[in-house]
Amino acid sequence: MEDPAVPENVQPSEIKFLDTLRLMKASIAQKLEPVRQKLEPAKAKVSELLNKIDKVLRTKFFIQRTRLYHLQQILLIGIKYKAVRDEIYCQICKQTTLNPARVSDARGWQAMAVCAGTFPPSEKFRPVLEEHLKQIVDGIVGGMPDQEKARSMALYCLNRLRKICRVGARQVAPSSEEILASEHMHVTSISVAIPGGLAQVVSMDSMTTGGEVTAEIAARLGLPDVGFYGIFIVTNGVERFAGTHGLLSESYTEWNVGPFPELEEEVQAFRRTRHFLVDHCAQCLYNMDPDSVLGRDLKHGISAMEHLKEKEMQEKAAREAKETDPEEEEIRDAELRRLFADVHLLFKRNWFPVEGTASSDSVRAFEYAQATYDVVHGLYVIEEADAVMLAALQLRAEHGSSTDLDKYLTVQTVENYGPKEYVTGYEKAWRSAILKKVATLPWEVDVNVCRNDYLAFLRSRCPLYGSSWFYVVPKACPQFPRELYFVLNLSGVHFVDIPLKEKLLHLRYIELCSWGYSDSSFSLVTGNMSYNMEFRLGTRNGKEIAKILQYFVQHTEL
Repeated sequence: MEDPAVPENVQPSEIKFLDTLRLMKASIAQKLEPVRQKLEPAKAKVSELLNKIDKVLRTKFFIQRTRLYHLQQILLIGIKYKAVRDEIYCQICKQTTLNPARVSDARGWQAMAVCAGTFPPSEKFRPVLEEHLKQIVDGIVGGMPDQEKARSMALYCLNRLRKICRVGARQVAPSSEEILASEHMHVTSISVAIPGGLAQVVSMDSMTTGGEVTAEIAARLGLPDVGFYGIFIVTNGVERFAGTHGLLSESYTEWNVGPFPELEEEVQAFRRTRHFLVDHCAQCLYNMDPDSVLGRDLKHGISAMEHLKEKEMQEKAAREAKETDPEEEEIRDAELRRLFADVHLLFKRNWFPVEGTASSDSVRAFEYAQATYDVVHGLYVIEEADAVMLAALQLRAEHGSSTDLDKYLTVQTVENYGPKEYVTGYEKAWRSAILKKVATLPWEVDVNVCRNDYLAFLRSRCPLYGSSWFYVVPKACPQFPRELYFVLNLSGVHFVDIPLKEKLLHLRYIELCSWGYSDSSFSLVTGNMSYNMEFRLGTRNGKEIAKILQYFVQHTEL
């Protein structure tokens, strides 16, 4: 509450690195202690070098722990330990009750707002906390330095508290941007891409759910049955369903920030600095008279330090000589791609029930736009000849049947008419193939008929068209890659490789014994009474998967 003003752009990964440096500094001081006790000049020199390390920690390596860092630590503790949540709220209530310091009081309310949007109190303490906030809103509790500001913040915190109690505690701590926006009750604008159309800009805060954003965009586009649609977080071509009940900002933070890769280069650089300290002290000490008692004792101490250095170098060489684990390399590469990838939001349909599907013009138009988007971005495995036919049908649907379609299909625009694996690098040949194929299509001027022809052909060539796609991480399933798509449609459950989009396993619904889900996983059991197999999948979409799976199982039984 009383920290001095310091930069507030420190990330958790940087703090982790800072802690590593401090531990190394303590280790250096401990190992050099025998030298410091033996020789006063060496002691002064070592102290000087350790002071330089402290200076580096304060300046070059992210200065010091900030107020934002402390707040993030409180949030992480509250997320991990339910038993501490009430204590955190009690501490904040104490800081925001009759606090004479204006700055301290404001920081207390900021902490209350962030915590109220991250984790709920216990059921026993919830009515007490709500009543405390209500009394401040109603003016029953006064004495604040800025009473009106306190009342507005209390109302803001009360609304956030009620919503977090409804949706449940977050599993990922808010990002720095989320915390700062929550502290000042700010609403941010985000851009959501629409297949085949202009992006939609919507307003949201850290408590906005994916379902609320979905409903707003669906209403703008005139799409009924909001439950069929959703928001996807896209990075490196991988689409991850954000869910409908969870907080959209949490899903975005988890995917956009995520766990940072280890800062190995910086740590290695600091280890080299430690070796420099040992070398420098050794040089100073060896300049003494080697025959003196003090010189012999110091040489003995330095020899031990040099032996430690040599041992560390040998261990490093052994680690480098050891063959790298391919799975670890794959995980690290995935995290690096995720860290530096361009992340954006995408509005799509993710549920295609067999019955009750609306057939309005807006729905048909959106389904066509999404289908062309998925084909161009390689969501389906399509033979080249079929891809040419789809591109020709797309060209006819968008520009009609005419003899001058070549003016609409240029080398620059042809990339929008087929999977990138076929088009990139072969633009002229692909353009010629499309124009040749479209000339063989029957004449049609009704755009709805053209779009239906496209969808019908895609459905006949791609069994996974019209499926629900979920990004999952297999747990204890060595037969699968680290990440894959869990796909559901009328024919069953499909495990699909993400880069290749190939089916790794297909299970019919009659093969399923049971399934269940939690906030962070989904479990599927197949087999019979004598033999069964369990597939455990890490996902935040367990509830949505179970709902769609139940629907298809019931439909196939009918």
